[in-house]
Amino acid sequence: IMQKKDTKPDRQTQIFAIVILFIFAGSLLAGFVAPLMNRDKKANDQADVQKQIEDLQKQQADAEANAPVPEVDPNLKQEGDITAMQIIDSTTGTGTEAKEGDTIKVKYKGALAKDGTIFDSNSDGVEFKLAAGSLIQGWVEGIPGMKVGGKRRLIIPSDKAYGPQGTQGIAPDSDLIFDIELINVK
Repeated sequence: IMQKKDTKPDRQTQIFAIVILFIFAGSLLAGFVAPLMNRDKKANDQADVQKQIEDLQKQQADAEANAPVPEVDPNLKQEGDITAMQIIDSTTGTGTEAKEGDTIKVKYKGALAKDGTIFDSNSDGVEFKLAAGSLIQGWVEGIPGMKVGGKRRLIIPSDKAYGPQGTQGIAPDSDLIFDIELINVK
């Protein structure tokens, strides 16, 4: 009698076939899932960028909403172009007279002549060296002769202020007006 040969694969071959099947299925699944995952990642990245843009826009809007409204003093407005330096004393001081090279202490308010928008002020008093290169030319020319206790308005054409380059908060070619009180001279 002929013995029937067992055609069943042995256990080791079965395990090998199952492993190959899992590898093949995994590769096939990865081929379908990876693009979906990448699509989701791209969507998440785009959502993150969009959120960052929205956050920046909100911060900018908040900053603009909370920005101080520029103070305007209509008394510091000057009609027309200022072509020459003007010095107007409202109070004549009785103390020491300021001269170029002195260190002066002043209270002041500076405004754009075109509309009276105040761009700088100091009501506590601040010290400056009254010298070319330290101050705008309008101050160097307009403060000498002023005495402690005096109050003076300087109407300054742009060429004796910040000229065509302007400076932070002051547009190029801006004429300026300063109300100055001389507190001390050293």
